[in-house]
Amino acid sequence: MTIIIIFAIYMIAMMVVGQIGKKYSGTLSDSLTAGKQGTLIMVAGSFLGSHIGTGIVVGGATNGATYGVGAGWYGVGAALSFALFAFVTARWVRKHGYVTISTYFRDRYTRFGHIITLIVAIAGIFGATANIAAQVIAGKQLFVYAGIDPLIGSTIAVVVIGIYCTAAGLWGVMMTDVWQVIIIVIGMGAAIISLFLNFDGAAAISSLNADYFKAVPFDTETLLWMVVPTTMYGLISASAMQRAASAKTEKIALWGAIIGAVGTGLFTFLPVVIGMYGRAAFPEVESSSVLFTVMFQVLPEWLAALLLVAVVAAVMSTADTQLMTIMANGMHDIYTNTLAPKYNLNTDEKRMKTISTVLTVVVLIGALLLSFQFNNIQKLLSKALSITTSACVIPFLGGRFMKKGTDIGALASMGVALTLLVLNFTGVIHLVNDLVGLIPAAIVYVVVSLITYKDRSVIAE
Repeated sequence: MTIIIIFAIYMIAMMVVGQIGKKYSGTLSDSLTAGKQGTLIMVAGSFLGSHIGTGIVVGGATNGATYGVGAGWYGVGAALSFALFAFVTARWVRKHGYVTISTYFRDRYTRFGHIITLIVAIAGIFGATANIAAQVIAGKQLFVYAGIDPLIGSTIAVVVIGIYCTAAGLWGVMMTDVWQVIIIVIGMGAAIISLFLNFDGAAAISSLNADYFKAVPFDTETLLWMVVPTTMYGLISASAMQRAASAKTEKIALWGAIIGAVGTGLFTFLPVVIGMYGRAAFPEVESSSVLFTVMFQVLPEWLAALLLVAVVAAVMSTADTQLMTIMANGMHDIYTNTLAPKYNLNTDEKRMKTISTVLTVVVLIGALLLSFQFNNIQKLLSKALSITTSACVIPFLGGRFMKKGTDIGALASMGVALTLLVLNFTGVIHLVNDLVGLIPAAIVYVVVSLITYKDRSVIAE
């Protein structure tokens, strides 16, 4: 009963925030940037919420039960991604008002900018859809443990996510991110304290095999997929760009990302420890169920309820973030700036809502179907980030820091990186990491750009 009451209160609170957020999402621009009303608390909390989500909470506990402390590497990569964004991208985004990386490509690569924008936006939508699928997997694991049919439970989850995100816009997402982070940190922190004070968690964890305490208990390939895609994505993260663009000032954009990096790094090992305790106390339980087993069989009912809401908050937080990314890619980049550049979507709120609703439904159905093809949340997230990163990173870095970078160089590098990624995904070739293709892509960018460069005005910033 306690769990139902707390869960109901949380859902009602989300709906209230969503209603308040409507006044900041009247136009497409406001919906994607929260009307540029982001305070430091909102921006920093939203940065934290975009990573302190399913990958770190549910995935961290699952891999903590599987690998031990080495499971924290995924969270380390997440923290590094924010650090990269803070010092390379944050102030630049706020200064130029870029909502997505595609907008920059359209301005920087003036000859084939619309083609590049279209490719990048489509890659971003595929990546974000795979990310939402990972959130559905987390919800599915909870529903399975609770005895609910996973298809029914997952469908309910995506419907709630879609309704909320479409109505509230980025302002609502950012505000709920702040509260979700608070709930997650309190829930996880209280669970750790309870385990160590009431159930001798230290003794239980110390009984684990020595491999559980190795910094790197797995092979190099596993380490790389945990760290590299998440870290590199930080340079061009669509969700991070939206948060920086929403900040009231450049300073807030910078410090919001820095606080996000530090907070993520500190938090990431809490669910890992819970996973390790669950493995020690319940060795017969599947790793994917360890977090929920600890919640419902060890902790007091009120704390289990709080932790349950924390898990739901993690799923909602990350899914909200990815849906806003899809809205930005689909409506801002593909429709407004590429397919219908002369049409001002901001002047027709009804059309905006219709297009966003259709896009949301299509994406959520795709995510639901994809969720039944994978089990490892962090691995799916890694692949999702690799799609967008392969398409964007080299043209972004080349465009900003190489004056002679050209449109043809950008297209060639994207082709190389995405081709190698697809070949690796399909098993035609085997790369030690999905993003190894960025190395030859960078070489191609430089060589082709130097060959095709003509002395003309170039927008490097």
